[in-house]
Amino acid sequence: MVWRELNYVWVQRAHFPSSRRRLFGLAGAVLALLLAVPWHAQVHAVGVARAEHLLHLYAPFPARLQTLHPMGQVAAGTTLSVLDEPDLALRVRGHEAELRETRGELQIEGQRRSMLGLGLQHLSAALLRESGF
Repeated sequence: MVWRELNYVWVQRAHFPSSRRRLFGLAGAVLALLLAVPWHAQVHAVGVARAEHLLHLYAPFPARLQTLHPMGQVAAGTTLSVLDEPDLALRVRGHEAELRETRGELQIEGQRRSMLGLGLQHLSAALLRESGF
């Protein structure tokens, strides 16, 4: 439909007044100039870029991230992250304190037994002397 209209105007252009022809010529030149000027080819938008392949890793226990390998390629067997488990460290310190306390108690018990052993030796020696053996 539009094509037929444009064809009719083109055929009848000689019958239009010269001021109209200049106006159409100017409009055509402006349209051609607008088509010749490059338009922006960028789209500005907010978004999130995601990797094509994503691997989720979860810690087997509650932990804090201590160190993390920098982004990029890594060799096989490379440590990617080091986790710190404060609960485990607290439990280890508690068990170490219990162990030190038990060692101290065992030392005291050992000293008691050695003192008892010496006392028994002296007592048996005294009894032997009294009995005359």
